[in-house]
Amino acid sequence: MFSPTKGTKSSLDWTQNGGAIGSDFNYAKVLVESCNYVPLGGPFTLGLRGDAQYAGEDAPFFDLASIQLRGIRAGRYVDNVSLTFEAELRFDVTARWTVVGFGGVGWIANQISELGDSPGRGAGGFGFRYLVAREYDLRAGLDVAAGPEDEAVYVTIGTGWLRD
Repeated sequence: MFSPTKGTKSSLDWTQNGGAIGSDFNYAKVLVESCNYVPLGGPFTLGLRGDAQYAGEDAPFFDLASIQLRGIRAGRYVDNVSLTFEAELRFDVTARWTVVGFGGVGWIANQISELGDSPGRGAGGFGFRYLVAREYDLRAGLDVAAGPEDEAVYVTIGTGWLRD
């Protein structure tokens, strides 16, 4: 559950805001995400993640769609529509130690029709995990990532994907 090696987890979130339900704003936000884990044989696992977000025209700046990749600061690229893809390759060096390499790309635009003209923003990096609780397959570690403008270090418990 915390460090999956096979299977798929998908979600669809719809948030509606309006004066009739007590909000100061009137907009909808939709988020679709899927994380897929594929055992590649032996000690290798491939993780694939896709994320699409839409925030209505009247969405406040703090709830706009955004690119969510390790190596890109949260809230750095925001607008009404975003699309993100990321891959992660894990290698179990021993029963307790794992090394991870990851990379992805995201696009941001005002409208869905503009995503194709939007420049892709890439980020990637590497990290390690240590199995801290065998019973729960709970791993903790560090990731080092770089994006278009920044580098970052992340303390990770479970997977490196925020919503997973």
